[in-house]
Amino acid sequence: MIPKPAQVAILNSVRLLRPIVLQPVLQTVRRLHLLKPTQRPALLLPLILLISTFLLPAHAAAPVLKPMKGKGERCVEDTEFMRKNHMELLLHQRDETVHRGIRTKKHNLKECISCHAINDANGTPVSAADPKHFCRQCHDYTSVKIDCFECHSSKPRPSSRSVRSSSTPNTSD
Repeated sequence: MIPKPAQVAILNSVRLLRPIVLQPVLQTVRRLHLLKPTQRPALLLPLILLISTFLLPAHAAAPVLKPMKGKGERCVEDTEFMRKNHMELLLHQRDETVHRGIRTKKHNLKECISCHAINDANGTPVSAADPKHFCRQCHDYTSVKIDCFECHSSKPRPSSRSVRSSSTPNTSD
């Protein structure tokens, strides 16, 4: 596995700090025998914290998130673009639909949900209340609250021709 630039920067900074931290630690250890036995514990705790923080290798990497892929052959945009800009696309689509009355399928939340629906053990699509939900996987990982599904359905419709009243939000998950 190739380390990410941020991981390399952290490892390099730890390596650079070792000599800076090591010198005072060694001096402290040399002076420990000069202290009275009752004074030693007060100095040992900061010493242990310094050693554990700076001298041990930083190998606790963040967990890697691997979200499920959509059902289609390809997304409406490039994967990296969608990861960074999906919210702007959804907001733009919302403005086009709500404010201008223009309805398209390309960046439509309903189409996203249809393609990225994840099924449970029974083969039924899970709702946004389930941590396995496609949107929840990344949003939980990054601690970002999703409020789309307070009004919109987080599961695909059984039939794409179902009609609902536009004045009543759909919260049935």
